[in-house]
Amino acid sequence: GSDEYLGEIVLNDIDEDVRSANLRLAMRPAYRGRGYGTEAIELVLGLAFDGLGLHRVGLDVLSVNTRALSMYEDRGFRVEGRLRDAYRDGERWCDAILMGLLEDEFRAGQMP
Repeated sequence: GSDEYLGEIVLNDIDEDVRSANLRLAMRPAYRGRGYGTEAIELVLGLAFDGLGLHRVGLDVLSVNTRALSMYEDRGFRVEGRLRDAYRDGERWCDAILMGLLEDEFRAGQMP
């Protein structure tokens, strides 16, 4: 019950013709690993597939962010590709892992 800023989740690049969108999540460091991101993703995926009628939601995650990668996989996202040295993590380069979730995969992973 607080108005404190925890982070943001965005559903952008919505394409109504192919019924797809991109998902972006950024949590403040103090709130990572506490379930807020997982809850936000589940709510936004419900909006994407049930509210907007999308067929696909995609995202990319830094290869060095193993916690986020695991969380997305647990939500049903599948690895679709890799962009080598696409981002900087401080002084080093890191890959972007491309992931996607289809509507039928989302529905198969929902609890009854």
